[in-house]
Amino acid sequence: MNVKRYRAATMRDALEQIKGELGDEALVLGSKEIRSKGFFGLGAKNLVEVRVSTEFATATPPPGTVRSYTLPAAPTSQV
Repeated sequence: MNVKRYRAATMRDALEQIKGELGDEALVLGSKEIRSKGFFGLGAKNLVEVRVSTEFATATPPPGTVRSYTLPAAPTSQV
């Protein structure tokens, strides 16, 4: 799974960055508020960090686990 982190001042800014780079197919895994480091705490800012995945696992079962059944034909009445 390919995971990327985006940091921005607001959630809206982060989602705009994600959508611009990865498109609508990106999957948000999680988000949290962080405090950026400054020089001895001076100039530190509150940021939003969003983790995003661009790869998706397909939900196909392994071969041989899916069985298909055919229904018998309905009996026809003969007169």
